[in-house]
Amino acid sequence: MVARQMLETKVVASNLGLHPLATLVALFIGFKILGFIGMVVGPILLIAVQAVIKAGIQTSKVN
Repeated sequence: MVARQMLETKVVASNLGLHPLATLVALFIGFKILGFIGMVVGPILLIAVQAVIKAGIQTSKVN
């Protein structure tokens, strides 16, 4: 069962272009916070965060 979970994470990660460990963490955190729906929302949020980082968008810094 553990091997299946790890392989499923790798398949999801490769299809989305994400790191497998980051995808696994996003799935786990999403599940813990929102339940089954969180398993879908978690990776979507990960993709959004990764897009923001790649775009170079940063929050304003307070001096």
